[in-house]
Amino acid sequence: MAEHRVRKNNIIYIIPDDELFRKWKDDEAFIDEYGRLMNRKPHRVLRELKHYVEDAPTVQQRTSARFKQQQSVYSLLQLNWSPLTNL
Repeated sequence: MAEHRVRKNNIIYIIPDDELFRKWKDDEAFIDEYGRLMNRKPHRVLRELKHYVEDAPTVQQRTSARFKQQQSVYSLLQLNWSPLTNL
């Protein structure tokens, strides 16, 4: 008996044994939107599957010097703004 990992919509589901994996592979069963392995014919739940999200590569965002300058000017304006000065 071996664990099998199956990828569907960027989620990896773990099918715990060979018999259930064979049913999924032979299209006798499918994984529904709730992460359950379902039988096709009588639509019964065969097993609630453990799952995890596939690691997506993270992109480090760099902040431009212009953006930092705009943010510092904006924060200075917020500090100097007063409702009484706009009357």
